[in-house]
Amino acid sequence: MNELVSSAQSKFLGIAVAMLIVAVASIRVITVSIKQRLGPGSRAGGKSFAPQHAESVPQDLLKEALARGLVTPSQLANMSDEERQFVFVSLRKTLRDEGRR
Repeated sequence: MNELVSSAQSKFLGIAVAMLIVAVASIRVITVSIKQRLGPGSRAGGKSFAPQHAESVPQDLLKEALARGLVTPSQLANMSDEERQFVFVSLRKTLRDEGRR
């Protein structure tokens, strides 16, 4: 009887270890895949906003954002270039969606 219980416990332990190994390997593969799709900004030491997404800020967008109070001159002055580009790309999408309504 003890051999049967010990054998079953060993079998369950082996299954649990195998499942753990498969889970860790799957997490690793998924993480690498996502990081490759996001580009160099997702790695340690990379910039938080990828330069390929940055576009020059059109003056009309800047004037509209200031007029609506979506951003203030002091906020713009304290932002890094990447932050400023990210804000204006986001605002462009928001203002474009509002214009469609």
